Amino acid sequence: MLALLYPHEGQWYVPLTVRRADMATHAGQISLPGGLIEPAESVPQAALRELEEELGISANGIQLLGQLTPLYVFVTEFLIFPWVAAVSQRPDWKANRDEVAELLEVPLALVCDPGHHGRHARRQHGVEFTAPHIQWGRHRIWGATAMILGELMAAVAELETRAA
Repeated sequence: MLALLYPHEGQWYVPLTVRRADMATHAGQISLPGGLIEPAESVPQAALRELEEELGISANGIQLLGQLTPLYVFVTEFLIFPWVAAVSQRPDWKANRDEVAELLEVPLALVCDPGHHGRHARRQHGVEFTAPHIQWGRHRIWGATAMILGELMAAVAELETRAA
């Protein structure tokens, strides 16, 4: 998965996708661009390829900043390797309608604002648990995406503390 940071209207944003409701896994959920690693492909190569496949953004001009902590998703048994990257201007999105129902351009300031954070109850495969979420308008960003964004928030806060 790739958290792509980009400037727009004087602040930083991160794109998220609403997956189509008919997808085999994570249908209708909000996610960062990402997917399976192809044979002989590195994790960052896979993240950049998936960004291009899902949102039509070429790797040209994208600077990989680093990897976040790998995350295991028990429901699907996927191991996610999230990366953070940045680009100098807002991309010209070309969302792949075969995979993406909606593109969300979420301000990083909103992601970092505790006033938009919460928890809700979930039941998956007979297991009940609470999941963290970030509320953005009518969208509830939860699960692995919220956890990855949570680590990104912590990294941003640490950078701001160091800069002060």
